[in-house]
Amino acid sequence: MPAGLRLALPSGVRRPVPAASSALPHTPAYFVNGSRAVVLDAVVRRRTAASVFAGVLERELYRTLRQEDGVSYAINTGYQPRGDGHATLRALADALPEKQDALLGGFVDVLAKLRVGRIEQADLDAAVAKREDSLASAEADADRLPGCALNLLTGERSLTVDELRGELKAVTLADLHEVTREVTASALLMVPEGHTADWAGFVEAPTRSTHTVTGTAYRERQGDGELRVGLDGVSYVGPGGPLTVRYAECAAMLAWPDGARRLIGNDAIAMHIEPTLFDLHPGAIGVIDQQVAADRRVPMPARPPEKIPQPYAGGNRPRPAQRPEPVKRAGWEIPLMVVSGLAALAVGGLSLLLTLGMLLAEESDPDDGMLWGMVVFGWLLTVILALPIVLVRRRRR
Repeated sequence: MPAGLRLALPSGVRRPVPAASSALPHTPAYFVNGSRAVVLDAVVRRRTAASVFAGVLERELYRTLRQEDGVSYAINTGYQPRGDGHATLRALADALPEKQDALLGGFVDVLAKLRVGRIEQADLDAAVAKREDSLASAEADADRLPGCALNLLTGERSLTVDELRGELKAVTLADLHEVTREVTASALLMVPEGHTADWAGFVEAPTRSTHTVTGTAYRERQGDGELRVGLDGVSYVGPGGPLTVRYAECAAMLAWPDGARRLIGNDAIAMHIEPTLFDLHPGAIGVIDQQVAADRRVPMPARPPEKIPQPYAGGNRPRPAQRPEPVKRAGWEIPLMVVSGLAALAVGGLSLLLTLGMLLAEESDPDDGMLWGMVVFGWLLTVILALPIVLVRRRRR
């Protein structure tokens, strides 16, 4: 740390980082999300080899998914220490909807390739060289400051730049293979909607509860679900359920002034309760507040009225588009249209024959002027006779 640096922090006692927990009964696991990306999240031991592995994984994903297969554009990885001797390693790759099958298959193939030890020395050398270049930049100390602050807060020692260079050069392919096994053992994979990863050895992560509580049932104001408020917990039974959070196993409850509540269980099941969307008794939210421990309550800021979900009002519920009622046809319309049509057809036919005769005549006649007048009169009469048909059809529209 810079000599003479003093930070005006309040006095206190350094507390250990909370113990890590997981809601996954088995790993590697996967869950389905509506995103168009495949995301990997894993926990590994904090060490230089693991940070180098993140760079190697990104190079392999980029080469396979973008350069060779051409299915992904955005590819990146990350490595973040947690302060408890472990770190979180993440990897992401996206694809268009029509290429998500190839994306998931290629992503899993890359993991399988690294897991069996097929790691290129060139990728290791490139990842190490990239890290060494960053240590030689003018911003190296500034870039390392967040990590040093984390180490100071958690009681871990910060390596000097020379020590870090030495550890980078000492990383071997065997070290990376060991990190790969750690990644595989703790992996959680997010896959696009409509896909699974059980075929690759991943088990489905639990996203629903296996039980419900007994209590007072409140129906949804729109939909087929119901909310059950009991003395030991709350359950939602309906589409996407069942979901249950027991009060004794509630990790946190977000509370809004308008009465909305979000209960998050230790098993990562979350239940969001909007009083406006259920036929709740006025005292139901009070029962929930009394049963959840006070140190689990998280007050939330008030929401603008337009942000509070509302059920469709009777007159505002969207209705499917309906065709207008047909106009009843008057009794005189059909006879008028028939007579008008026949008359227009007869006069129009005569006018057409007369017009063709005049055009095909080889010699002019003194009476041609009168005949052309008859042609014009015939066509005008045809239009007049056909006019009732047009007016009746327009009236009906």
